[in-house]
Amino acid sequence: MVKSLFGLALLHSYFLGETAAVLSEAPYMYNTERPLVIGHRGSFGHNPEHSLGSYADAYFGGVDFIELDVHPSKDGILVTNHDQTLEQTTNVESISIFDDKKSTRLEGEGYYIDDFTFAELKLIKRKQRYSYRSHFYDNMFGIMSAQEVIDLVNTLNADQPRREEATEKVGLYIELKKYDFYVDEGFDTA
Repeated sequence: MVKSLFGLALLHSYFLGETAAVLSEAPYMYNTERPLVIGHRGSFGHNPEHSLGSYADAYFGGVDFIELDVHPSKDGILVTNHDQTLEQTTNVESISIFDDKKSTRLEGEGYYIDDFTFAELKLIKRKQRYSYRSHFYDNMFGIMSAQEVIDLVNTLNADQPRREEATEKVGLYIELKKYDFYVDEGFDTA
């Protein structure tokens, strides 16, 4: 979507002879001193993605935005996770009470987030997705709701300046994953 908007703006600029294409009025979009920094799934890979450690690492690392991927739980709470399933980034497969939650859908077999209540998801811990990253923080952080991340960033913005020269607060870049699928299932995540 962004690429297509950028392309349209460039075409508009070229054909109408305008000198600059404007995609947004937001001041951070046109900062010429440094690039816009978005902490994807939190930050850096030091901590498991979408964990408290990853979000704090991104914040204090100086990002402008923290990107969240969200999916609804069975009871409609938006939780942060990149994938629709849990096995790549959590210890769900090691928790025997959840063995019956594994199911097969169009995208394959897995532990689908919307088959778990929020209370059940809080029993699951985060782990690193990739073997080449440190697994020191595996099983230390739980799954967070989108609201918990919003509250965390608001608290950090109010109480913990990330660096002396920071003038802008850290924002959130929220991606609603599998939106059409969830609407068809009765969850309007917007």
